Amino acid sequence: MCIRDRVSTQSTWDIRYAKIMEKKVFTIISSAFKEGEMIPTLYTHDGKDTSPPLSWMNPPEGTKSFALINDDPDAPGKAWVHWLLKDIPASTTGIEQGKKVGVEVKNSFGKLAYGGPAPPSGTHRYFFKLYALNVEKLAATTKEAMYAEVEKKKIDKCQLMGKYAHIEHGLQLNGNNQYIY
Repeated sequence: MCIRDRVSTQSTWDIRYAKIMEKKVFTIISSAFKEGEMIPTLYTHDGKDTSPPLSWMNPPEGTKSFALINDDPDAPGKAWVHWLLKDIPASTTGIEQGKKVGVEVKNSFGKLAYGGPAPPSGTHRYFFKLYALNVEKLAATTKEAMYAEVEKKKIDKCQLMGKYAHIEHGLQLNGNNQYIY
């Protein structure tokens, strides 16, 4: 489950956060954008290609590690993989902006790194899928093997979805999802 409603005030956020914690729902969030919102330019190919800050809470009992898959299912042909992280320690509760944890696996760009959104046209959806796993390490060394292995080893999964479309005429999105002219 991910937070789907736009949070307009801190008190509203506090209430929703308390409900998530009370219900013990495995959840991934970002302080950079909310579920279903546009991803700020900083975190895209049009910006600095910096990975966004992510945090999670309430992993299921028995979690021995996490894996993260960031992909674009709207890419032509098949899903375009932007970031793959495996062997994230079970004690980890987030990833700081521009940082990584665990071990990276090559993405669709052919790199061991985060590759920000760069849709060829239109608005695309970008999913940050976090898997709670029943093993400390995955053997996967390719994106195809990682997809298969996390499905076999997952205890639970949560996801966060953001959207992005290429900037036109020098417009940029700031951290509040407002365009800067």
